[in-house]
Amino acid sequence: MSAELTEYAGYDHPLSALIAIAEWGEQPAVKALMEEHKTFEFRKINLPIRVFLSHFLSFSADRLEHPEFFCWPGIWKTSGGSKPDRTAVWLRHLSLFADRGDKPGVYPRRWPGRDDRAVKDTFDSFYGSMALYDLTRQWILEEGAFVRDYKWLFENYSQDRADAWAEDTFQQVYGISLSDFRILPAV
Repeated sequence: MSAELTEYAGYDHPLSALIAIAEWGEQPAVKALMEEHKTFEFRKINLPIRVFLSHFLSFSADRLEHPEFFCWPGIWKTSGGSKPDRTAVWLRHLSLFADRGDKPGVYPRRWPGRDDRAVKDTFDSFYGSMALYDLTRQWILEEGAFVRDYKWLFENYSQDRADAWAEDTFQQVYGISLSDFRILPAV
């Protein structure tokens, strides 16, 4: 039915993009990335991009294999039937990391089949990258002192701890301390 509707409307079939994405999986670099995804042990270079792309590829593969599930996951998850892997598909596509209703912060999520240490390391590197991107943006585009406000990330927030964490992250990449920057007077 969807083939007839999309052909009549002049659109591509809904699965055509997923088929094209699935073909990427034949490339050695994509195979290596998906191995990282399987173990959650990502290389540090461009880590946020590696994490997001690998999850997008995994999501696309599952959408191609189980299109009915992604049309209406609630009914497929609760209706029984002959597909025992519905819960596994659902679990694979939960948010990467989670917040909690009872306290502030962002937390690593437990992933079936993945080592908790690898998940925590990826979590730490991922959010370290977010701080680095934020500080780099400020360096290039903002005037004045660096703002290091990461209350949204930590359960037991301490400005000193956030400053040290941001400082360390920035210095590892650029080899210069945030405290080495001086604000020049306007001319």
